[in-house]
Amino acid sequence: MKAPVMTESPVKSVWKTSTKALLLVLACTSPCHATTTSEPLPPVSLISCQQSIDKTREWLVSKQAFIPFVSNTRPGRIEPRLTIENGNYSQLYRTYPSGRPKKIVFYLSGDADRIWQGVLGSPQTLTTFASLMMASCPRVGLVEYRHWWEGYLPVGFFPDNTAKAFTWVDASDSRVRDWGFFYSP
Repeated sequence: MKAPVMTESPVKSVWKTSTKALLLVLACTSPCHATTTSEPLPPVSLISCQQSIDKTREWLVSKQAFIPFVSNTRPGRIEPRLTIENGNYSQLYRTYPSGRPKKIVFYLSGDADRIWQGVLGSPQTLTTFASLMMASCPRVGLVEYRHWWEGYLPVGFFPDNTAKAFTWVDASDSRVRDWGFFYSP
């Protein structure tokens, strides 16, 4: 029996897979709903950490969820922000990924309906972007997409080399301190 002949390099194959996933994400003009909120990390990233963050920011801007905003309930203009910070996971979680101490936080601003229904209502899309950032930024263990006022969706790195959107639980739920679960009022 002959061994199969590889016609393209593994890097090229991974790049095609990542590009297809990214094109699928960028093609969504209305909320993309999926049945799963888990995404395998590409084994090789051909873009830098900063490029993956910039691609995510560009998509959020295109959805009008990362733009300056004037609120009716808060004086002044609300600016979108992006931070890369220490996760301090041990203060929130009993278990967490070792070797990935950083988190990227997108503080979303713009029309609340566009943010909640168009962006935060698309956990699979956000998980896909988070997986690309985690593949390009090997010290990042968590990506948070936060509404400027209240609420957020965290996406974390898991030992099976996947990015998964965390599951919301009530504050009294015993799982609230387990990696993969979160509470937000």
